[in-house]
Amino acid sequence: MGVIVNPNARHFLRGKGVQRITEMLGAQRVVQTQSIGDLPHALESLFHEQGITVLGICGGDGTIHHTINALVHLYRSKLSADASTLLLPPVLLLRGGTLNIVARASKVEGQTVRLLRRFLRRFKQAKVRDLPLTQVNLLSVRDESLRERYGFVFGSELTARCLELYDGHFGAGYTGLVKFLHACVKAYLLKDDIWDIFEPLLTKTAGSLLVRENDLPYQAVVASTVDIKLLAGLVTGMKIDRTSTGCLGVRVLAPQSPGQLLRNLPNLILGRDGSGIVDLGDIDSFRIEPAISYSFDGEVFPLLQEGSSLEIDSPPWSLPVVAPFP
Repeated sequence: MGVIVNPNARHFLRGKGVQRITEMLGAQRVVQTQSIGDLPHALESLFHEQGITVLGICGGDGTIHHTINALVHLYRSKLSADASTLLLPPVLLLRGGTLNIVARASKVEGQTVRLLRRFLRRFKQAKVRDLPLTQVNLLSVRDESLRERYGFVFGSELTARCLELYDGHFGAGYTGLVKFLHACVKAYLLKDDIWDIFEPLLTKTAGSLLVRENDLPYQAVVASTVDIKLLAGLVTGMKIDRTSTGCLGVRVLAPQSPGQLLRNLPNLILGRDGSGIVDLGDIDSFRIEPAISYSFDGEVFPLLQEGSSLEIDSPPWSLPVVAPFP
């Protein structure tokens, strides 16, 4: 086993945390990546030089996102151009981020070092086929240049711009989100100087969502292949039907006034019913246009060509996650 560690993760266990992981696995099998660009070499080293068969990821949803994309690229580079399937290695999600949505959805709970110690105590001598694996479906997002990214939770431009605002100005996690929503409501009611920042965000209609030959106008779209659980798992913002491979959970917020939008943002986030909120069930792909930016697993991605379209679907392969285990 080898571990990718993001030392910049907000809940990263500094000092003795890394030391303890290194003591358990050895220095050659614990790689701290300082940037996204370090991931390809780190994975090459762990899989091809160290010969690992299970990859641990210590970090939050963004760390998992970038690591999985680098992993897909590494494994795809070994396949023929016409290969339609992909067998990824088992991944152990060691948490370490602010929300840990993907880990929590996979029923991975606990503190990083204890998680790893528990895994090694039970499975150190086990074969890969004996590991408890949960197959987690992925989302695929493609723009018009055919650039493709993989992840779990997608948000349209409104979600991306909200993330930029609240994460950059109000702090991360649930506290930052609550402060952001409070500031939005206050700015709307008082029409103060801050309203000049929020008004373009809350009044712009993004465009159209195309699914099954239907054209739906939208102001925000959230799609996921995993349950979105908030407040330490106490609240489920989105529940995914796992009875069929490739089934996406999609929530659409119809165009509405700033006042309606402010009332509905908590409903959209918390998975509750609200005016203009539509849940699209049992779909495996959709298209949105025009698009300027989007969010993916809490990361914001601007498009090189503004006004292009995005294709969202689920690939015919999944990510094997080691979970659950006592």
